[in-house]
Amino acid sequence: MSSSPPSFLSPKTLAQAIGVSESSVKRWADDGRIRIQKTSGGHRRIPVAEAARFVREQGIVLVEPERLGLVIPPEFERAEEPIEAALRRGASLELQNLLTSRYLAGEPLAGLFDGPMAAALRQIGELWRKDPRGIFLEHRACAAARDALVALARLIPSPTAGAPTAVGGAISGDTSQLPSMMVSMVLANEGLRAVDLGPDSPAVALIHAAEAESARLVWVSINHMPDESAGRAELRDLAAGLGERKLVIGGATADRLQVASTTLRIQTMAELAAFGAGLAS
Repeated sequence: MSSSPPSFLSPKTLAQAIGVSESSVKRWADDGRIRIQKTSGGHRRIPVAEAARFVREQGIVLVEPERLGLVIPPEFERAEEPIEAALRRGASLELQNLLTSRYLAGEPLAGLFDGPMAAALRQIGELWRKDPRGIFLEHRACAAARDALVALARLIPSPTAGAPTAVGGAISGDTSQLPSMMVSMVLANEGLRAVDLGPDSPAVALIHAAEAESARLVWVSINHMPDESAGRAELRDLAAGLGERKLVIGGATADRLQVASTTLRIQTMAELAAFGAGLAS
């Protein structure tokens, strides 16, 4: 079993992970290339999100990933689709390490979510048709994915002061949690301050959140829609209540709804990332 990645790293640990000398890491910290915190005793400590930023921006390949707690058991490494294998097993820590390793290697979050995560969750979501354990396996996989995403989100750099805010959640009646979590992470990774209200978020809650947070963008994740006519009415109310704020919708069943021309329909996380980057800049 792999261990949880730490919250802070010593210069020595980061140096061992990336294959350089400890003195090099200390020099980069003193030069401001790596932002650090200091203990009461004056020892340098590197927040793991800052280490992730540095590794990604510099294109560094980890030579000893186990120094960061990134140990992936052979049965997952050998699997044709390692992420799907971890999800099927409900192996949240191993899934976290797989996602973290790919994120640190420079893979965009949007690419991870559009690609292997979406494909794996789609496959597992269809198991109930042929496997009596299907519902159990799907629920366990979703729980593992949620835990892994929460851990992965800690690696995303904090937004800068004055960064635009986005708020959102799943449409009323939609109890799915993962899509909106992924949206918030993709937007945060592009530099926005993202506030996810989670599943079953009615229009009135999103309007209040947008006002309270001075949001420039509101997203609605639409993956399970019990009542299409109610969904259309809710989006109309939401668009009217947001005023000049931008409304973005997406999800597996979003295409069923006719929306106002002012509403932006997003098909992929990559599209969302590009839009978010433009807003952040």
